[in-house]
Amino acid sequence: IAIRRNHEAFGRGSLRFLYPNNRKVLAYLREHEGEYILCVVNLSRAPQAVELDLADMRGRTPVELTGGSRFPPIGDLTY
Repeated sequence: IAIRRNHEAFGRGSLRFLYPNNRKVLAYLREHEGEYILCVVNLSRAPQAVELDLADMRGRTPVELTGGSRFPPIGDLTY
């Protein structure tokens, strides 16, 4: 709840689904006033691999919200 309260994009702004090929993964982007949140949800009981087309986010570096871990920067290929 604390993370949701600290990021208005969770409750306001736009919602864009990403439609990955793996149907066991739900992925979407929330955006509000320049803040972007990528949500990736594993709907399976087992670990799942997924590729996401984030080309329009090229150059950005995702940061995990609960622990602050930085992911590799987004490039031209699927993420």
